[in-house]
Amino acid sequence: MTEERSRAIGEELQAARLDKGLSLDDIQATTKIQKRYLAAIENGQFDQLPGAFYERAFTRQYAAAVGIDADSFLKVHNEIPQANEVEADLSNARVDTDNVTRAGMHRQEESAIEKTRSIIPKIIVGIVILAVIAAIWFVVSSFAGNAKQQISNDDSKTTVTSSKVASSTQSSEVKTSSSAESSKASSAKSSSEAPKTEIGQPTIAGNTSTIEIKTKLDTTHKLTLIASGDVWSQATVNGQQVVYQTITGGSTQDVALPAGTNSIVLNFGNANNVKVQFDGKDVALNNASLVWGANINLVNN
Repeated sequence: MTEERSRAIGEELQAARLDKGLSLDDIQATTKIQKRYLAAIENGQFDQLPGAFYERAFTRQYAAAVGIDADSFLKVHNEIPQANEVEADLSNARVDTDNVTRAGMHRQEESAIEKTRSIIPKIIVGIVILAVIAAIWFVVSSFAGNAKQQISNDDSKTTVTSSKVASSTQSSEVKTSSSAESSKASSAKSSSEAPKTEIGQPTIAGNTSTIEIKTKLDTTHKLTLIASGDVWSQATVNGQQVVYQTITGGSTQDVALPAGTNSIVLNFGNANNVKVQFDGKDVALNNASLVWGANINLVNN
């Protein structure tokens, strides 16, 4: 892009902002784009943005925020590359806890405390696994000891008369039949009472949807991201990041949800190209911009 064209774009966006009496802080609050990138756009310094993908995406959002028809604006200034013509530089991109997209051009190294915090969950998981193994070993050992004692007691008993054996056999058959019928009834009851997954409607706050899903928490589930076009995706399950990549158009990304999952956080760039499913059921995001987030809360049904 020429310097003259860049400056013209910035001046037109800045004039529209001032005409509406808005500050850069107001635009940041609306678009969730970091203010220093908004200032770079106004100054025609598109080289300060993290990549060509963001030049078009950020300019589109800025134009919409100040009341300019984004499609017409980009068509007039058609020197901004299309998002699917340039590989997006997402190596350092992230969406922070305040839902502001930051490309991380000068992202600081993780501190020792942050590294320690990332290791602590793994240590806890290791301790829990060892505790479970010890509990299983104790139960198996106890069962084996009881079985051995039972065999010894059976060998020491005297034989009973044939009439008692027959009576005992008949009683055992009656109990077995009763137990089988009871088991079938219990199984049928459990099947009829099996909880169904209920996906709630989203509530919107800024650029984020909050969705509640009622389901069975003690079983595994699957989240599927379906891309109709290239979309940058980030997924965090129970506080641990499991997806951080660009999903190409026409492909899907499955996310396995372990038993006990109760929190899923999603963030997308080019969000209009993505569809989300939970166990094969559609999850509505109702996104209204290219950069969008979703907080999915699972509750026991």
